[in-house]
Amino acid sequence: MARSNEDSSQHRKLALIIGNSNYSRPDNRLSHSNENARDLSNLLKSIGFITTLVTNLHKHEMTTCIIDFSKTIEDGDLVFFYVCGHACHVEGDNYLIPIGDDQIETQQDIEDFAINCDRLLQRLVEKNQSYVTILIFDCSKPYLLKRTSKSNCK
Repeated sequence: MARSNEDSSQHRKLALIIGNSNYSRPDNRLSHSNENARDLSNLLKSIGFITTLVTNLHKHEMTTCIIDFSKTIEDGDLVFFYVCGHACHVEGDNYLIPIGDDQIETQQDIEDFAINCDRLLQRLVEKNQSYVTILIFDCSKPYLLKRTSKSNCK
């Protein structure tokens, strides 16, 4: 395990916590995402994180929240990003699925209506290249596309 000689208490600790559970299709709804997000947010606050907790976000809200959060990051911050909800892997790329997903009918719609994880990571680390950025994607059961009864997402 790699260790740093730096004391993490010398760094500002920022966290963005997202819980998405209220998906359009009943088969895709999740029962514990928001509770998991709240519990983690409370835990991180108890150890000194400045946390932003948001739940049940549509794509525009999710994108705006991520952009706004990334604007608060300064080089040397300890950055923590957590999302509990659905994700999908399509043609080599990973995507987070926001609520308001009724427009996602096929895999081809994922790119337009979901959040690209590579772009998300790039946005979070671009201003914090000298310290730590932690991303946790707590994504459960397969995401079911509208036009099929089984998931084509991996």
